[in-house]
Amino acid sequence: MIMKRLLVALLTLAVVGATAQKKIDKEKEAAEAPQGIVPNGNFDDFEFKSLKTPNQVDLVTPWFTPNVILCDLFSKGVKSPKIQVPTNEHGIQEPASGSSYAGFRAYSKDPKKTRTYLEVKLNQKLVKGQQYCIRYSLSLAELSKFAVNNVGVYVTDKKLQFSKDNAIMVEPQVTIGENVPVNIMDSWEHICGAFTAEGGEEYIVIGGFGAEDKMKVEKMKKPAGVTGTVMNDAYYFIDNVEIVAIDAKSQCNCSKKSKPQAQFIYSSSVARETGAKPTDVINTTVVYFAGLTEMVPGQFDSNIEEVATLLKANASLNIELVGHSDIDEIAEAKVDDEVANMAQKRANAVKEALVGYGVDASRISVSSVDDSQPASTFNSPSGHAQNRRVVFKVK
Repeated sequence: MIMKRLLVALLTLAVVGATAQKKIDKEKEAAEAPQGIVPNGNFDDFEFKSLKTPNQVDLVTPWFTPNVILCDLFSKGVKSPKIQVPTNEHGIQEPASGSSYAGFRAYSKDPKKTRTYLEVKLNQKLVKGQQYCIRYSLSLAELSKFAVNNVGVYVTDKKLQFSKDNAIMVEPQVTIGENVPVNIMDSWEHICGAFTAEGGEEYIVIGGFGAEDKMKVEKMKKPAGVTGTVMNDAYYFIDNVEIVAIDAKSQCNCSKKSKPQAQFIYSSSVARETGAKPTDVINTTVVYFAGLTEMVPGQFDSNIEEVATLLKANASLNIELVGHSDIDEIAEAKVDDEVANMAQKRANAVKEALVGYGVDASRISVSSVDDSQPASTFNSPSGHAQNRRVVFKVK
């Protein structure tokens, strides 16, 4: 009998030991697993039994609010009808993934209500010069009377924390395309945008930003079949917040893969003195291009024809065409062979145009410098457009 009890005790210890080891192994595996930049971005990891009322998004650690009033957390199976999924006090919506999502008020005409915001510290600081894709899923609640723009993600190197409920007066780096009012109710709007880090950013804030009189406000109709009282708000559900490092902006596309087309073409007029020498005219000629293309814009045909006329009238002149790209095109070339060597292709295209006007090809040399000699260092559509060019040089 004693031997039997001893065996049972040993077996029990073995089972307990094995269970404890499995727990340790799982904890170690979880600790060693690669972590996303945004912690708990799908709002699913929290103590379910503690979710009982609105304004409890802080259960989804480490999410918090920069203001006083907390955002809401919605989940399947909770008892309160105000925060149930899919039907709750704001509308009807299934999660974009998992079983939960968060919600915030981006705008209200009710003087007793304020905007609410989500904030979280990232798992790592963003790296200077690195491009990131910021993605999230957004849906306007059906019982919202309004839809607004300026709803998005603000990235910062400092924690935002206020002692009262402020409307935050900053410009979000990522919003829906063209920053229009987000008015999709019956499904999730998957929004993404590319962001180049200044370096050291480690917080993101989500909500409706800027002054209310500057917002674009769109009045909505309650969808057929939806019951409940329409609120004087623009209230949004949010899910699947994610930040990933990318090499090129085309890798941050929420719809089907497509090549981003920057159609802005820079144009400048150069004042020339009457009777300017042919060399001066040629050396001040520049042809600018749309993004990701070597096609010569028709607006520069007259400039190319003018240079061709001067070259044919001055047989001793030879020229060099130097092609340039913008920084985004260099990044795109790393992931898309079709846009590789764009600067060289542009110089060749201008040469072909000059030959088409009767200039001997042997008098034209071509070279390229990619983005190493920018005409503008401003990270803006206009700045990039100035850098997509071919310049003319008399040799």
